[in-house]
Amino acid sequence: FPAKIAHNYMRSLEKSLEGRKVFVTGGSSGVGLAVVLDVHRAGAEVIIGTRFWENYSRTLNEIKKENPLFDGERVYPFIADITNPDQTKGALDKLRRHDFIPTDIVHSAAGGMEPFLKPMALEMARLKRVPQDERDQAFLAFKEKSKTWVAENMGFAEAVNYSGPRKLIEQLSRELPRGGNVVFESSLWTTLLGYVWVPEFYRGTATTKSMFEYWLNNGGYLEANAVYTTVVSGHVIEDTGIGQFFSRFLMPLLSDAEQEIVQASFITRADMVAATRKALVGDHFKSSQFHRTLYVFGPGGQITTELSPKSPIFAPQLPI
Repeated sequence: FPAKIAHNYMRSLEKSLEGRKVFVTGGSSGVGLAVVLDVHRAGAEVIIGTRFWENYSRTLNEIKKENPLFDGERVYPFIADITNPDQTKGALDKLRRHDFIPTDIVHSAAGGMEPFLKPMALEMARLKRVPQDERDQAFLAFKEKSKTWVAENMGFAEAVNYSGPRKLIEQLSRELPRGGNVVFESSLWTTLLGYVWVPEFYRGTATTKSMFEYWLNNGGYLEANAVYTTVVSGHVIEDTGIGQFFSRFLMPLLSDAEQEIVQASFITRADMVAATRKALVGDHFKSSQFHRTLYVFGPGGQITTELSPKSPIFAPQLPI
């Protein structure tokens, strides 16, 4: 990772996670990988959730880059596609057999757009070349194609973002200790769906992730077991694949003034990690608030518990 990210990570180490077992879904890439590195550095045992063994091996190599003395200690694999009940059950059974039940869960895995990312990128590249006087019609045509892509893949998005992770956490949540945490890495477009502009192509992802948010915040048995739930809702993360996609294809369609507003609101993986750490080490035992949302947005990765849909960061929008 770049030196800037490493520096920001170090600032978040004011409280140790020794004695904790943190399960990170989507732990081999993006924000999930950044969280794995952070909590392992802070002394936690880490369960790394990913679909493939090669992804798990790459994650171990990332840990070793940070700590050349690392020899596999305090990590455990959870290799499963969480949309596959048999794979999930098998991986959970292994955790139980090895007494590696987590104290905390950070759900970072997400998706929904993978089946149509390539054709969408091609269409967006064409949009950039459309003459100004033809853009309105081109935007409308692209929006209609986006609706079709989303409709055709809604079942996939629902399995990835809602039913799969819900079933996983339902099976684990009753085994979490009192004072444990379930943290969901979400997006502002998801949390504020219905109140702010959302690109049509992202609507399937936002809709199914918001279903998971609603379920998580209304999981009465989690509260009954004194398990805390936090939604960490971030704006566009510039150093992830989706953030780079946004910068490459959507930013050029905005005016210079709009680009400046949007760019200033971008965040980084390190900003999401800092908010996640805040959720994991917050003063929960002094609070009766079992559910909360932390909003993360630029500049500087601000973390707040309230964010108005009328914030200037949501002003720029496109008819797509």
